[in-house]
Amino acid sequence: MSFPPSASKASDFPIQRDAEYERVYRRDTRRQQARRLAHRLGYWYEKLWVAPGWQRAAHTVDSANKPRLSTCIMTMNSAERIQPLLGYVRRFSDQIVVGVDSKTTDNTLAACEGLADELFVIESDALTCNAGLETLVDRCQGDWVLRLDDDEFPEPHFETLITGLMLQARYTHFKIPRLHLCEVAPMRWVDDSYLYPDYQMRLFRNDKRLLKFPGAVGHLGIECQGPKGRLNTVNLVHLNLAINPRFKREAKLRTYIERLNGGWVHPVNEHALLFEDFNYCIKPYHYPDEAFLAILKETTLHQRILYEQAAANAAVI
Repeated sequence: MSFPPSASKASDFPIQRDAEYERVYRRDTRRQQARRLAHRLGYWYEKLWVAPGWQRAAHTVDSANKPRLSTCIMTMNSAERIQPLLGYVRRFSDQIVVGVDSKTTDNTLAACEGLADELFVIESDALTCNAGLETLVDRCQGDWVLRLDDDEFPEPHFETLITGLMLQARYTHFKIPRLHLCEVAPMRWVDDSYLYPDYQMRLFRNDKRLLKFPGAVGHLGIECQGPKGRLNTVNLVHLNLAINPRFKREAKLRTYIERLNGGWVHPVNEHALLFEDFNYCIKPYHYPDEAFLAILKETTLHQRILYEQAAANAAVI
C-alpha cells in the first residue's frame, strides 16, 4: 500500500499530545475494538434473523400506513459533487431537504435546484455547519429523518431495510456504521478498528421532544433520547478521505487546531484525516452493485481533480 508523498507528518502538527491525549486514545481504542467485535457478531445475527424481518414488513404494509422518510443534508461548496448524491437518495426518500450554508462561495444552491423538495440557505457566521442542524430538521415532514453529510452514501440495500426499520416500535433512533473510503482507483477503505465501525446517529424519529441539537462550536452531532438501535449489515460510505488530497486534509486539521486556539484536539481528528501516517490495514472495497461503485468513483475523482487543479493554478500564480 503506497500513497503520494506528503509535506508533513501527523507529528508535525502542534497538537497537545499530553497524558490526557494518550489516555483518551488508549480508551477509545479499547472501546472501538470492543465495538468491532460486537459489530462482527451483530452482522451475522442481523443478516440471518433481523434484516429478513424488516424486509418482510416492508412488503406487508400498505401505502396508506407506510411511514415517510425525510432525508436532510447540510452542504457547503459542493456544486461539483452534490447532484449524484441527491439523485441517489431520491430512490428511498419521500422528501429531500437541503440546507446550503450561507458561507458557500460556489453555485451549490443552483446545483441543488429541482433535486430537493425543500431547498434553502441557512444564514450562519459559525465556523461549522452544526448551528444549522435544528433549522434543517425543522423542514423535515417525514415520520423519520435520515441526516447525511454531503459526502456520505448509504449502501444500496439500505433501500430494502428502511421501511421495516421505520415500522418497528422498539427504538427511537439508529446508529449506522460509517466506512471510510481512502481511494477509488482502485476502490479501497481503512479496515481498522479505530476507524471502523465508526457508528453515526443518522436515523431517528421526527419528534423534536426527543432531540438535542449541538451548538455552533465543535464537531458534535444530533442526540436523540430513547432506546438506541445499531445497524450492522449496511454502511454509510464516507468519501472524505478519498475526495480530499492530503493538502486539503492537512488544512482541515489546522482549522480544527486554530478553532480551539491551540487547545486540546481529540486524537480521532489526526488519526482519521492523516490516516497515511498510521499503521492501518487498507483493504479493497467490494460491493455487488456496479452502478453504485461507479457513482462513488465518478463523484470522488471529479471533485479531487478539481481540488488538485485549483491548487496547481494557485501555485503558479
